[in-house]
Amino acid sequence: TDPEEPVRRLLELWTKNEDPKSIPPVLLAKWLAGSVQEYVQLQGDGVSREYRVRGDALGSGVVTGVIEGVELKGAAPTAVLQRGSTHDMVCLLAAVYRAAGLPARTVIGIDDDPERRSREVRSWVEFCLYDEDKGLTTWIPVDIARLRARSSRMQALDRPWEYFGTHDELHRVAPFAFHFIPPVDVRSYNSPAFYGWRQMPSNPPYAAQRIDLDITRTVQRGAPTP
Repeated sequence: TDPEEPVRRLLELWTKNEDPKSIPPVLLAKWLAGSVQEYVQLQGDGVSREYRVRGDALGSGVVTGVIEGVELKGAAPTAVLQRGSTHDMVCLLAAVYRAAGLPARTVIGIDDDPERRSREVRSWVEFCLYDEDKGLTTWIPVDIARLRARSSRMQALDRPWEYFGTHDELHRVAPFAFHFIPPVDVRSYNSPAFYGWRQMPSNPPYAAQRIDLDITRTVQRGAPTP
């Protein structure tokens, strides 16, 4: 079975079998984002947290707030089940963009919002636009999680969308990865993580992992050059 088939079927449904390349890229990206926004029912937060066994006679365990990794269904299962976390929505949108011929990547970051007690793991999609005349490559952010939090319905395509191309929160988000699961030549333990271990001569069969990210400050861009 082709694992990408559920994504292709969704693309055909949403584009009504029209060739995606015949649709202007920005309009196509907007339409597909809105389609994912309407399609996926949210379930869980997609984050796996550390589990510790207490040293008592009961041998019971407790889940801590420390991040251990991610719990992802991935693009194809999310397309089939029609439900998942916001991170699963990101995976599905990136997969749909790629199936439509739009270069796309996932971006994962930590939100350094001073009003929150804990730092939130956030993810979004960026698709690529290339200006042949200027030789300019631009990555356009699409925060499908924020779009879905605002509404489960697609907005009017002929109007600007907040969180599509424009985003007034990303100045406080520190990106740290372009993938949820590390490359196949490294190993994560218990839950897939954004990183992995490569030890010599071999990795141990069992280990505990936790993710502790500290932000000194996020990058602040200057004013555009006139």
